[in-house]
Amino acid sequence: MILANAHVRMLPSGLVQLEARSADITKKITREVFRDIQRRVPVDTGELLDSLDMSVASLVGTITVSAEHWAAVEYGTKPHIIRSHGDYALRNRETGQSFGRTVHHPGTEAQPYMRPAVYKKRRIT
Repeated sequence: MILANAHVRMLPSGLVQLEARSADITKKITREVFRDIQRRVPVDTGELLDSLDMSVASLVGTITVSAEHWAAVEYGTKPHIIRSHGDYALRNRETGQSFGRTVHHPGTEAQPYMRPAVYKKRRIT
């Protein structure tokens, strides 16, 4: 059996160009994913949309969602019981409707907005 070794040596200027191009691609991909998330996010009060943020530092792109209910929207929720944490009835602040101290919530359907944007195939030029 014959083994062959190959060595590749990159000039320092080539490394600088490679890192600059990689940083540019990171920025473009992060921006595209962020825009897709913004387009897909369901808007009720606007809190979820307003909580989106994006940053890029060199070769790392970060997209954050700071609204506490992001996962419930993305993945949905199973039916569950909501209980009052005090001696008062649960109520809808907007309508004033009162529900009593315990509510059997039917759950919510998933409305994915992050995963479809993240897993979308992209071609960056």
